[in-house]
Amino acid sequence: MNLAILTGNLGRDPELKQVKDQQVLSFSIGVATGTKDNPETMWVDCEYWGKGGAAVAPYLAKGQRTTVSGSIKLRSYTAKDGTLKTGLKLNVKDLDLPPRGEAKPQSEHHAAKSNGYQPQPAEDFSDSIPF
Repeated sequence: MNLAILTGNLGRDPELKQVKDQQVLSFSIGVATGTKDNPETMWVDCEYWGKGGAAVAPYLAKGQRTTVSGSIKLRSYTAKDGTLKTGLKLNVKDLDLPPRGEAKPQSEHHAAKSNGYQPQPAEDFSDSIPF
C-alpha cells in the first residue's frame, strides 16, 4: 500500500491548470523533518486532480498550514543547470483545510489570479439541525 499523510505549510500559491479534459491544482508543501536543535524541511510537490483540486483552490495560499494525503512517488528531473535531481511528488486524494478562523488571507498574487473571487464563510446552520 502506498499512502502518505503530510502536514506542513504551502511553499507557494497553488496553481490551477487545465490538462486535457481535467483540472489539476499544483503546489508544494514544506514538512518539518529535523529536530529542535537541527531543524530541516522536506519539500514535496503535490498535484490534486479533478473537481476536488478546483474546489479547494480559492481557499489555499502560500504559507498556509494544511494536511494532505495520497500516494507518493520519487521522481527524477533535470534541473536548469543540467544536473539530475530527485524529488517527491504526492498525488493528493484528500486535503484538510485549516479550521475556520485560522485560514490565512490569500496573497495578492493569488487573489489577482482568481479574478477577484473571494470565498465567503459558510453559514452556521447549527440552530436548524433537529438532533
